Amino acid sequence: MKYIYQKVDFFSDTLPTCKFCGSDFIIDNDNIIKCKNEDCDTNKVRMSHQKKKKSVLPEDVYKKYIEESSAFHYKYWMKKGFSEDEAKEHVKKNSTKAGIKGNLVLSKEGRRRTKLKDIENLILSGVDKKNAKKIVDEDYKSRNNGFKIKCWTDKGFTVDEAKEKIQHFQEDGRQKGIKSKKENLNYFENTQLGYYINQGMTEENAQLALRERQATFSLKKCRLKYGEIKGLKIWKDRQIKWQNTIQSKPKEELDRINKSKDATSLKAFNKKYGAEGDKKYEEYWSKHWKDSKTYSKEATNFFEKIICKLPYKLDYRYKNKEYFLYGEGKINFYDFTILDLKIIIEYHGIAWHPHYDKLSEDELKDWRNPFGDKWTKSEIRKKKLAKNKGFKLYEIWSDEDLENKINYLIKVIKNEYNRREV
Repeated sequence: MKYIYQKVDFFSDTLPTCKFCGSDFIIDNDNIIKCKNEDCDTNKVRMSHQKKKKSVLPEDVYKKYIEESSAFHYKYWMKKGFSEDEAKEHVKKNSTKAGIKGNLVLSKEGRRRTKLKDIENLILSGVDKKNAKKIVDEDYKSRNNGFKIKCWTDKGFTVDEAKEKIQHFQEDGRQKGIKSKKENLNYFENTQLGYYINQGMTEENAQLALRERQATFSLKKCRLKYGEIKGLKIWKDRQIKWQNTIQSKPKEELDRINKSKDATSLKAFNKKYGAEGDKKYEEYWSKHWKDSKTYSKEATNFFEKIICKLPYKLDYRYKNKEYFLYGEGKINFYDFTILDLKIIIEYHGIAWHPHYDKLSEDELKDWRNPFGDKWTKSEIRKKKLAKNKGFKLYEIWSDEDLENKINYLIKVIKNEYNRREV
């Protein structure tokens, strides 16, 4: 018996059923209307006409239909007068264009399905499965990368036009970066000392963090990765290669590299300004200090409980606006400062700050501080500097009775406020 589905006719001795769900079709005379199962995928709008035909037509009829009507099949192009090789090139080109168009609007899952469809189309055109996957994978890696020529040639540009587009693309990105850095005077790369100071570290700790960041190819790391002997050889070879590369650069380039090193350190300021180095260094950080991102939430909650119980509008510096003092060639940040009253409060979480008067010498040695003795000296220096600058400094540890400490500090602040008002 003859049946017709979407203008494609075929013959079948048995009543056709849906190949997707197995249900019968609604048939009007010889015309197949749709699947009786309303939940079947063929009744959903998003399914393509091609897939709907696949659910109805016999396999040989569907294959012939694809060959005659799909621009993704090489026989479609051969019937238009192209050779087999030319026809296959047309299929590849159309698969790529369809993929690009879909990639711009589809979700991640949609892009995955589109990619699978591209592979399927290439297989239909005569390309074996392994090569079809390789072609599509390579295509997807470059099609949305504005720095690749293929990205632009696939959109209809010539190779020369594509190169010009890439140049504009690169220049546009460079200009945006320059503009961003000009607008944000506090901007530092993570290979600069200022980056770590802006994270709330003292200069001493920032130098340690910077040293760790720069040690991307240290002897220690090579030995851990490759073993004692091979690691040493790889490290030495790399050092020789690096030195040769540096020495081969022109003098002007070497001067520029040396100038850019530690440009925000005290040493660089002293070298540049001489006797005025210390003063210029302090002025620089007063102007360029960036909001801290590493403040303690636990400490912030403690300080805000104090502030909400005070009836005064004072200049509180805490959270991401920590106050700092400069002394002995170092920048020192403080957890909570009331500038009007010259009061500083340091909140110590016992996980990172030892309670000195409660620990024995052995316990202090075992204390797990990543910066060791240098950190301890830094804390002592901070306290001494604050007192020398006329600040009253109070220390709180997280294992103490915090409610009592809050009440105590409120009394201290009120007394100091009243004293100054008088």
